Amino acid sequence: MKLFTVLCAVALIPSVCLCQYSISLKLQPGKTYFHTTTAVSTMHQEIGEGMDLTTSITGKNSYRVLGHTDSIYHIQASYDDLSLKMKAAAMEMDFSSTAGKQDIVSQIMSSLINHPFGMDMTTHGKVIAVRGLDSLLSNMAGQVPGIGDEQRTTLGKQISESYGPETFKSSFNSITAIYPPSGMARKGDKWTSSVEMPGVIKMTIVMEYQLMDEGADYYLIHGEGLMNTSDTSGYSNMNGIELKYILTGKMTSDIKIDKLSGWIKEVKGVQKAEGHMRIKESAMMPDGAEIPISLNSTTEVTGGSF
Repeated sequence: MKLFTVLCAVALIPSVCLCQYSISLKLQPGKTYFHTTTAVSTMHQEIGEGMDLTTSITGKNSYRVLGHTDSIYHIQASYDDLSLKMKAAAMEMDFSSTAGKQDIVSQIMSSLINHPFGMDMTTHGKVIAVRGLDSLLSNMAGQVPGIGDEQRTTLGKQISESYGPETFKSSFNSITAIYPPSGMARKGDKWTSSVEMPGVIKMTIVMEYQLMDEGADYYLIHGEGLMNTSDTSGYSNMNGIELKYILTGKMTSDIKIDKLSGWIKEVKGVQKAEGHMRIKESAMMPDGAEIPISLNSTTEVTGGSF
C-alpha cells in the first residue's frame, strides 16, 4: 500500500525537462548569413543649459562560409550597406553608402560596400582573425581627392579607428560572443562573456547570459552586465583636442538564435552609462576640463541566411 501511495505521488509531480541544448554555431559551408544592425545613442553633455548629441548607425553585413577547420569557420565577409546620422542642437548630418552623396564620409562608406575580406570565427561566435580589411581601408584614404598629405594621414587613422580590424572584431563580438563555453546549456544555465571595445570610448563589457526559453525555431537568451571605461586609458585626438571618456553603466539584451544553425535571428539591447568627458590641458584649453555626461543607447539586430 505504501509503495502504491509513493508511486501515485511521484506521478503527480510535474515533469521537469533537464535536457541539454546545443547552443553554438553550426554553419553550412557555401551558405551566406547576414546581420542588419541599427544602433541609436544619445549623449547628454552638461555644457551650459545642456546639449544632446544623437547618433544613429545602420549597417548590413554578409558572411559567406567558405569552410571550417575543427571549431573554426573560415568566412568571406563584406559590408552591404552603411549609414550614419548625427543631430545636435541646430546641426544635423546624414551620410550614406547608397545615396550617391559626394561628401568624404559617404564616399568612404560607399568604397567599403561589396569589397570582401576574410575572417575566422569560432563555433562560440568569437572572431579571432580578420584579413584584408586593413589594406582595403588604407587604399581608401589614398583615393580621397582634394586633401593634403597631413589631412590624408589623419583621415586614414580615423577610418582605421572606425572600421579597422580591431574595431570590426570588437563590434562583431559584442553581438555574437553570447554562446556558452561548452556549447551546451540547460534552461536556467548561466555563463559569462567579456569584450574590449576600442575607439574614442574605450570600454570593457562583461555580460552574464542565461538560457531562458525556446520557441519553435529559436532559443531565447537573456543577458545582463556592466560596462566601464578605464581611467588609465590614453587620450584620443578629436579635431586637435585630446580627450577621453570615464564612464560606468549597465547593459541588458534579449537574443534569439536559430535552433538549426545557431545564427543570431534577433537582438534587442539597451545600454545606459554615466560619467564625464575629460579634456586634456593644452594651449587652447590650459586648465583642461571635465564635462559630466550620460549615455543612453539601443541596439537592434536582425539576422538570417540565404
